[in-house]
Amino acid sequence: MKNTKGSSIEYRSNIAKRKKHGLQEQPELMQVKLTLHIQNNVASASSNDPINDSINDPINLTERQKLILQMFSDDKNLSRERLCEKTGLSDATAKREIAFLKKAGYLERVGSLKTGHWIVVSNHFLL
Repeated sequence: MKNTKGSSIEYRSNIAKRKKHGLQEQPELMQVKLTLHIQNNVASASSNDPINDSINDPINLTERQKLILQMFSDDKNLSRERLCEKTGLSDATAKREIAFLKKAGYLERVGSLKTGHWIVVSNHFLL
């Protein structure tokens, strides 16, 4: 028969030796099994409803953006510097507004910065 008292003392002395040499006791590894259940049914939405309605909604332009589009519509060769002079906008604001209008699909630049021109893609902003 095993002496449980003796083995317990031996186990404790091994732990003390490991701590003395800077070694820590290794914890036992535990395996955990997780199961994920996903439910697709949402009570208020049908399967044909778009996920993001705001993507399909038109963009509301500010008066300043409408003014910029009107100016580019009137003069397709208008430079950003001249736009700033006519509107009183800072260069940074003009750059930001033009970048927004280009990204939104209202404005396109055709050709180079020096010899190119602007195209206003949609005129429905004038309504």
